[in-house]
Amino acid sequence: MINFRMPPTLTCRAIRAKFIIMDRFRNFAALRRHAREDRDFTVETRKGQSGYAIMAPHGGGIEPATAITAAAIAGTDHGYYALKGIRSRNNGQLHIASERFDEPRALALAKVSHTVITVHGCSGGQLVVYTGGRDARLRGRVVQYLADIGISVDDIPPPSLGGLRRDNLCNQGNSGKGLQLELSAGFRRRLMGPQISRDSAFTPQLRTFAQAIRQALYDHLSSLNDQSKVTA
Repeated sequence: MINFRMPPTLTCRAIRAKFIIMDRFRNFAALRRHAREDRDFTVETRKGQSGYAIMAPHGGGIEPATAITAAAIAGTDHGYYALKGIRSRNNGQLHIASERFDEPRALALAKVSHTVITVHGCSGGQLVVYTGGRDARLRGRVVQYLADIGISVDDIPPPSLGGLRRDNLCNQGNSGKGLQLELSAGFRRRLMGPQISRDSAFTPQLRTFAQAIRQALYDHLSSLNDQSKVTA
């Protein structure tokens, strides 16, 4: 088993990674006035069949390794979206807060999806995964499946990482509630190793992490289907 465990003296709830960005652009229209697609950023999107959409709105050089993590979770069955910064530097300037992220292709995919899962990166050298979003049941399943592979998850994130606002991108699916995953820089380095700055290949660690998330998603979907049969 790949060792994701943190030293016993470090607990996730004792570690509060701070990730505060003063966004240069309030929305996508403002970004487009100063940045050009295929020069400063790219957008990747595809629909899935499961009802889930896995999104990395701050991919590429904005929050490294989040796009490839979203792609690994999405596979070929879930919807996938990523806006990826491709500048040689200053990609952080392309960051749009999740509550104001209104890139049309992202919203279009969310509109045809039952549940949105967003993948983000936060600062901090420790191995920390924060779960947020309005879908408490889905968060609980993810915590369970990650614990099974040795990952301790902080399910009470700092307010800035909670993803609880209704206008947050992760809550824009048809259910009105989704899941936000915040991966610390240390955890992303554990997933990707020296490849953290390049969305090039799935590492064994990334595959293990993504498979645990995928299992949690299908378990959650199965429970929703069972519930709908009972109430039908």
